[in-house]
This record gives sequence, C-alpha cells and structure tokens, in this order.
Amino acid sequence: MNHETLTKLHSIHLDIGKEIKRICDLHGIDYILDSGTLLGAVRHQGFIPWDDDMDFAMTRDNYERFLNAANADLDKKYFLQTWETDKNYPMPYAKIRLNNTRYIENVFEKADIHQGIYVDILPYDIWPKSRLKQRKLWLKKLYIQALIMMKCHYMKFKSNKIYKYILKAVMFTFIKFISVFYSKKQLIKKYKKLIDKYNREKSNEVYEQTVNYKFAYWVIPKICLENYTYLNFENTSFQCPENYDVYLKSVYGDYMKLPPVEERNRGHQIIEIDFGKYFDEKEKI
Repeated sequence: MNHETLTKLHSIHLDIGKEIKRICDLHGIDYILDSGTLLGAVRHQGFIPWDDDMDFAMTRDNYERFLNAANADLDKKYFLQTWETDKNYPMPYAKIRLNNTRYIENVFEKADIHQGIYVDILPYDIWPKSRLKQRKLWLKKLYIQALIMMKCHYMKFKSNKIYKYILKAVMFTFIKFISVFYSKKQLIKKYKKLIDKYNREKSNEVYEQTVNYKFAYWVIPKICLENYTYLNFENTSFQCPENYDVYLKSVYGDYMKLPPVEERNRGHQIIEIDFGKYFDEKEKI
C-alpha cells in the first residue's frame, strides 16, 4: 500500500469515525478510541503514520445501545456488520463498512460477507478476578468462537511448517464437524450467555472482545472505561479514556517511544482495495 492509498484510506476511516461519533453523541453513548487509534491520538494527534485501521470501543451496555441506535440512524452509505446482520460474518464485534468499496484482507479472501472499508467497534467485558474463572472463560469463549467461525466457513489454517498445517487441519476439521450440530443462532446465544455470566462478577479489569488465541489478551484496568476526556484526532476531537496513560502503559509499555523502522508494519494483510466512486462523489459535495 503506497502513501497515496494509505492517505485515502485514512480519510475514509475518519469519515466513518465521524459517523460513529455522531450516533454516539445523538444517543448519549460513551465510547473511546481504542488500541492503536488511541495511541495515535496521544502520540501523533491522529493516525499512526503507518497504521491501516481505526478502532472504537465501548462497555458492553454502551455497545448494545450503539447497535440499536445504528440500526435506526446509521447513514445509508454505511453498513452495520454484526453476527446478526451478515450471515457469514464470524466476529464477536461490530464493523461499520462503507458501501460500494472493497477492502479484502487475506484472512477473509474467500468469505461471503460485506467486504467494504471498515472501522471496528469492540465491546469490553468483565475479566474475572479468579485465575480459575479466567481460564474457564477463555477456554469456553475460544471453543464457541471456533464453532461460530467454522459455521461461517472461516477455515484459515495455513502454516509454513507441515506438521503445524496437519495439526491445524485435523483440529479445524473436527471443530467443523461439531459445528454441524448447531445453528449460528444457537452458538451466538451460548456465547452471549457465557459473557453475561461473567459480566455479573465484580472485578477491576475488563478485556476486549475479539478473536485471539493468547490467554488474557488485551486486559485493561476497568477505570479506563469509567471516566472520559476528549483528544484531538486529525481534524476532529473524539472521546477517549481520561486515564489514557494507564490504558496505554498497560498494553504498550513505553508508548511514546517510536518502534524501530523495521517494526513499523501495517497490521492487516490487504490483498485488494477499491475506493469505488467515493472520492469522486465527495468532490461534488
């Protein structure tokens, strides 16, 4: 992806971000800029120059409220992508996609889903205090997620090492077989029941609801989602954690230090990008 393409991509991400902000402001929904987007706001006052996405996050309650609000008020040029709105979409978080564009990632190359340029919206849920409960939650969550992904024909198990490829192929084939006995609706119901159970726990930590096989991935202090401030991001200000220093140190460590040049990689393996007529139509406005 060259600089011109990345600049255009950032422009669309920002437009989608403004639409998310508009809906949240309209309905009094709290949100934060998340992960690398928050880091960009603090360190660069905008996009990290080599980043290729934009992320928002919310508490579970605010996330559910946002989905309801977006279903009613989202501008028609965008598509709200969730488990429920896109038959073969397997992820436990939402995306706002721009219609009439294409943004094909390697992992979704053959997926029969909406593939427009997007911004992620990720819910945070309670991370239990007990190590035993943490393990139980993590294992059950991974299992149900794997079933949903197989149900949605998501079968990426490529590997450079033959023994890993065979191991993954056997494991994924078994999971695919088990998924036959469930509908996607049943699996989503199981997932939500699991999350709701642990959201009734008292804890000082929350975790990001995404798909990752690493235990305790992206766990942050709960206070990061309790008080908010506004930070400048490009030509707009967005809501961010008031304790953004606590958040960023917990996930990045010395976050103001730039990584070596060789580590400034874009996070997504993009194999096709098409802006459609978006910029032509924007110039007419």
